[in-house]
Amino acid sequence: MLDFAPRIGYTHTEKTFESVGNYMPGLIFSNRTGQLFTNEDALRVLNAGVDFKFAALDKVSFALDYFAIKFGTAGRSHADWLGNEFDLMAKYAVNEYVELHAGVGYMTNVKQGFAYQNNDPYSGQLGMIVRF
Repeated sequence: MLDFAPRIGYTHTEKTFESVGNYMPGLIFSNRTGQLFTNEDALRVLNAGVDFKFAALDKVSFALDYFAIKFGTAGRSHADWLGNEFDLMAKYAVNEYVELHAGVGYMTNVKQGFAYQNNDPYSGQLGMIVRF
C-alpha cells in the first residue's frame, strides 16, 4: 500500500523579506546563500510536492518537489523567470526524534539565472533532523 500527501505553497514578496530556518525552498535555490533574503526585491516561489511512503518500508519515506522561481532586482515592479527546480528526497526515521535524509536536485536555467557555484544545475544533500 502507498500513502501519499500532496502539498502546494506559494510565496510572493514585494519588499524586504528574510527567511531563516524552516522556509528554504529547493536544494539548489536555497543553497545559494544559506538563507533566503531579499532587499527591495520581487520574489515568487510556487512549490508543488508530494510526500509518499510504502507500507512495506516502515521507517522510510520519500518527497518529490517542483519549484517555479521568479526573482526581480531592486527597483523593479515585477519578477522575471529564474528557473524550475526538481528535488527528490529520501528520509529514514531512526526514531521519533531523529530523521536522516538524502536528496538530489536539478534546476533549469542556472547559468542565466544567477551566479551559482560552478554553474552546476545539480545538487545533493545529506542531513539529519533532530526534534526536541
